[in-house]
Amino acid sequence: MRLVLKVPPDASLMSSMLYEGVAYLLSVAGGRVTPECVELPDDAFVQAFRAIAKDGDEVINRLRIMTALNDRKSLENLLKHLGVKAEDFWPEKKGGGKASIVPYGHLIAKVGEVAIKNPDALKRSGVVELRVRLKGKEVIIGSQAPFLSLALFKSCDKYGSLGVWEFTSLGEQVPQKLSVNAALLCLLGLHSSYVRKVGNTNVFLLLDPSEVTEVLNASAVMGEDPSEAMRWRINARDVGKEIIAEFPEASVVPSAVMARLALSIKLTDSLRMTNIDVLRLRLVRVDEEGKIYKVYGDTPVEVRRHPLLRGELCGELSKHVDASSPLMRCVRRFVLKSLLGRAGVRLCEESDHVLRAVDALYRFVALEDPVALAEYVRHLMDAAGVLEATGGEGDAGWRMRTYRRWVAGLDHALRQLGAGPH
Repeated sequence: MRLVLKVPPDASLMSSMLYEGVAYLLSVAGGRVTPECVELPDDAFVQAFRAIAKDGDEVINRLRIMTALNDRKSLENLLKHLGVKAEDFWPEKKGGGKASIVPYGHLIAKVGEVAIKNPDALKRSGVVELRVRLKGKEVIIGSQAPFLSLALFKSCDKYGSLGVWEFTSLGEQVPQKLSVNAALLCLLGLHSSYVRKVGNTNVFLLLDPSEVTEVLNASAVMGEDPSEAMRWRINARDVGKEIIAEFPEASVVPSAVMARLALSIKLTDSLRMTNIDVLRLRLVRVDEEGKIYKVYGDTPVEVRRHPLLRGELCGELSKHVDASSPLMRCVRRFVLKSLLGRAGVRLCEESDHVLRAVDALYRFVALEDPVALAEYVRHLMDAAGVLEATGGEGDAGWRMRTYRRWVAGLDHALRQLGAGPH
């Protein structure tokens, strides 16, 4: 299979999922990149969906973002193309009759079954061309019918999508349709990047499309198999997914900021075990609103090898950005109370110093400013002092002792690095 990928690597959800799917496909099936195309085994889709099918019901239970009512016809066209009867796909409802919507995990698991029972339906040979073209007032991704309209991508990107820039339709609603091959890549990308669901909010951690194109371009120049480079990036990103999944309130705005800190600190060790200097990710929040989906958060996360963030210092700071740490809990309370107006939420007594500490820690991690780490330590000490003045009992006492233990741990870690006071 020769995949000709001519879709712009932009920030739209459709483009991001396509490139995520290509990365996953290469990481599983391997391949070769030329200046003209990505050469993959004819059974690349079979290998990828079989790998997913090994997880069984876990795929259905984990990937809980729902299809939309308007997706039904397109989904049945996709299933028909894969040799699956519609009546064998839609599950029974508790009150009788067939369901009209399903989790995407159910759809991906069904394609996994096809990969096992009828692999020929997923084999591809010859040229598979994925480019953007305008047909009437619709943007089509791919060249072979049937073309599918899926609300998850159409709704999210309708004003800022691929077609808006390529076809000078800024400000207009541009319906988008996918070929079957483009849809399969998007399903792989969806599976690869999905983190969790909180209420009607779905959280994704995606490889930035530029990360994928960088590997493809380098492989085309060097003539190397890109699969190992893709696996390194996907494995590091999967560590990030585990970090994000620990956050108890992934749906609120502040979690993106704190998650960015946590990812930058905790992924550093993963990068050191590879030859990756920079890993560019995107933390995306997609909300289900009736028949449509909307992107309410898209946070870029760039993780670099930090010259100081290693060894004991990295391990020590990782504790500070755990989802259950007093630092994270204090920031979460502040946002729920002050930014989201939640009644009944009580601010931590040391909130002011903790917010200053977070600002300093961010500057140390993102800007590699060593002075900011000293500021971070000072604000932790000030936070502990505020709690001591209140009596330091109960939960406040636990937070006070934790901050002081952190300060001692940082002092020891810096001495080990040879950067602390002697």
